[in-house]
Amino acid sequence: MEPPRSYLSPYIQELFQIVRRDNEIATIPAAPLVIGPGLDLIGLNEIIPSDYDASQDWFKLAVSRIRGLLVEASSAWTKSLFDTTLKQGVFNWAANQDMMEHLWSILNTRDAVKDLEYLLTLTPLLERALGDILFTIKLKIAGKNNNTCDKTSVMIPSLMRDLIVSAELEELMGLPFIRLLQILLGSPLSLNVRNLVWHGFLLPGELPPRLLPIFLSIIATIGRKIQENKIMIVRRNLCAIGQVVRIQEQVLSLNKYETTQELCRYIREILKTQNIPNEELIHYVVESNISECHEGRLIAVLFGLPLLESLLRHLYVVVNDCPDRMVTAESAELYTTITEIFSFETTGGAKNCLIEHLGTDLTELCMDLLVLPAGPRLRDRFGHGEIDLTGVFGGKGSFAPGVLDQVDHQASLAILDYAAFLTLLLIKTVLQIIGNMTKNTNAPKEPNKVVDIELKYCSLYHPISQLLQNISRTLHLVTELHDLILIVDREKEKYETVEGFKPCVNTTKILTHDIKLSCQSVLKVCSEHRPLTLHRPRSELELVRLLALIAEAEIGALINTLNTFRVKRKDYLAKTLRSRQRSTYLRMEEILPRLSVAMFELSSRLLAWTQTIQEGTDVKTLKMILTHLENITSAADIGKNKWEVVELHLSRLEEIIESQ
Repeated sequence: MEPPRSYLSPYIQELFQIVRRDNEIATIPAAPLVIGPGLDLIGLNEIIPSDYDASQDWFKLAVSRIRGLLVEASSAWTKSLFDTTLKQGVFNWAANQDMMEHLWSILNTRDAVKDLEYLLTLTPLLERALGDILFTIKLKIAGKNNNTCDKTSVMIPSLMRDLIVSAELEELMGLPFIRLLQILLGSPLSLNVRNLVWHGFLLPGELPPRLLPIFLSIIATIGRKIQENKIMIVRRNLCAIGQVVRIQEQVLSLNKYETTQELCRYIREILKTQNIPNEELIHYVVESNISECHEGRLIAVLFGLPLLESLLRHLYVVVNDCPDRMVTAESAELYTTITEIFSFETTGGAKNCLIEHLGTDLTELCMDLLVLPAGPRLRDRFGHGEIDLTGVFGGKGSFAPGVLDQVDHQASLAILDYAAFLTLLLIKTVLQIIGNMTKNTNAPKEPNKVVDIELKYCSLYHPISQLLQNISRTLHLVTELHDLILIVDREKEKYETVEGFKPCVNTTKILTHDIKLSCQSVLKVCSEHRPLTLHRPRSELELVRLLALIAEAEIGALINTLNTFRVKRKDYLAKTLRSRQRSTYLRMEEILPRLSVAMFELSSRLLAWTQTIQEGTDVKTLKMILTHLENITSAADIGKNKWEVVELHLSRLEEIIESQ
């Protein structure tokens, strides 16, 4: 299938043509609407159509009426005006000075690729900053109503189109201004520039340049309102993408790739021999990353993530023979996004053939990087402004975990490098598959002939994978606890003489031998087990979540036990415990061997359940196990130190384990 000349639907192309027209008279208000850097909020009412009904006809009329405003804004923004506005601080609510100067330099290159970079950089900043304003207003209202307010209870819409129509923003800025935002960013029927660029639909030269300066006026207008109302913006916590470190480590341990530059050179060779979709943008990303440059790495992520989605969409359309899903949406249905691309079925209900062509390893890598909630979700977090980009422009950034002023700057930039490497690796691999399909016309029917790609990966962030990791962590903690027991001279005979001890089924050998050997054996099974993660039934995933809660509760119980044991052991040896405290400590010593064995046996059963997940598992029993573990965790906490309670729930837990 030849790369399309455009991914834009006829309707969106028509809207862009309306923006470009110069031979028709646009609606021109009596007075200018761009006053200095900002907009005349009252004057906007003259050009925005009334009777909003969210229809195609309304948006067509609205776009034609704001054309004069777009031309006015394009003429108004000079370097002198920008510098003056920057000094006034009206941009500060959206981005710092370095970032705004970077955006200004991009805007003035007059280059079609740079126009896309401008939107890729600016729209996430705008979305995040608008969300912070809404968060601040909601927090203030909630505080007035409740005197105290938990920040986590204040909910902000996750989609731009819902965010910009919030009642609080309308009250601050007025309805005409909100309608302007809707025309530019609002829905699939609007100009929708944020989604078009971040979902990989825009090619260089398709975006009308006169759409760009108006965003500076929008930011300045909101900034003035913030200054007038003396709003002190409360910033929400930004996200970290430290998960890419583990993904990068696994990719490099299983594959031969070494550097970003090597990937770029490989992609160069592919471009020389094949007719590839989005070739101009891929060239730009590659040339920006041939040298060691953090700005280039940011370009790899900002351009690479939408490019990757576009290439995957191209493959999805080819292998599922649904060319209508290549372009942007009409009113009937949403466009094809990452969620649909990796779904089990197409929108028509047929089996999605893409996974067969990508292979399990590549699909799991895509899911870990882009989709799974526990992973870094690169496209969502960069595209919705959840990542602080200032680290590339002199700030500290937030690519690494932690509070911004505590982040090691070099570690933060290294994580950006990893994100760029992984994005380019996926682009390279998808390009290889597209190339193979081009050579083999029977490829869509014979996926095994297409997948000749040497990329090895096993999911780290699927719920089942994380469950296995937690089981492994539990076994390590059991070993640590057992070592501490040995340190206090608990010889093997004592394991058999603990008062009130009733061994579980098949635990005699475990009790009379070093438990490390048993833990190591199960750990080996954990490390070698490759779970099936793709398209698991919802009922199975619900069971996995329950098993995950049990594993997390085990970890909590063991951590609390280890902490309490170490502290109380130190006090016991120092003879600072009173009589009752000594009795409690000795009781703890007696319980610990039983606890370590019970935790080992439970971990072994968790692994068995994970390997054979199936409907019909006794959920009621699993919930009882979880309850007892939670009670043990609470009672073993050093603040409570109630070992009679631990023993009570441990006995119940042993009974359940014995019955399984």
